[in-house]
Amino acid sequence: MGEYTGEFYLPAARQFAHLAGNNMEKARDLSAWKERIQAHWSEIRVDAAGDIAAGDHEEKAMAQQLGDGLYLYALDTMACPASGLHGFALRVLPRHAHLAASFLPGLITWAGDDASRWDLNPRPAVY
Repeated sequence: MGEYTGEFYLPAARQFAHLAGNNMEKARDLSAWKERIQAHWSEIRVDAAGDIAAGDHEEKAMAQQLGDGLYLYALDTMACPASGLHGFALRVLPRHAHLAASFLPGLITWAGDDASRWDLNPRPAVY
């Protein structure tokens, strides 16, 4: 139980204290941000050249702003200690100063993923 408390309950209590101050100002800010990012997440795209469309994201070595909401990012050099075929994948995650975790359900876009197929407000099927 002590390990669970240290891993989950105490961080949750610290996050609550962080968000609750100043009459819940940070909590309201985070809530408004989540609504906005969920409403526009399907607009995030990673194309074959590695361009990332506009949106809230954690910037990694942005090399150039291309205009029309497009940004060019540079990748760090990766050492390949063995010969052979190597691959990598690019993903876009939301980022906010008051967010407790960077993984939010439905808000991860991978290079080559069609983000528009993920409906964050699904409606029941009609038969």
